[in-house]
Amino acid sequence: MTEEAINPEIESIHAEIHGVGRYKTLLRVGDLAEALLLHFPEEGRGEAYETALMACLDCMGGGRRHLPL
Repeated sequence: MTEEAINPEIESIHAEIHGVGRYKTLLRVGDLAEALLLHFPEEGRGEAYETALMACLDCMGGGRRHLPL
């Protein structure tokens, strides 16, 4: 399986990750999943967060879920 199949490109997202005014451009599904797992605030991790994370993981796993939440 190719890198593109496992970690496809996305429409670029500019996310404020490393502090106020410090942005990172996310270009692949893996970048987005990493940002959600490592940088999303705990208090904001509700149903929409779980849906977004599972969508990333499903996409990267070819439709197979890897981590139960």
